[in-house]
Amino acid sequence: TLSGTADATTGTMKRNEYLSKARGEYIYKLLTEKYGVAPDRLVVQSKVVAKPAHPEMSRTVTISF
Repeated sequence: TLSGTADATTGTMKRNEYLSKARGEYIYKLLTEKYGVAPDRLVVQSKVVAKPAHPEMSRTVTISF
């Protein structure tokens, strides 16, 4: 699972939803096209974090298995 994130403290909710989804999709494309990971092995999620515990993690993509 690829989880793109954005923090809700900046920008509009709509913009943050777009950014979090775009981050996840970028990594999805990179993994499938450049590294040959089978697309059916990946799921893209997006989430907007209201108050990130670690601000530096609010603009990331987390990969979980």
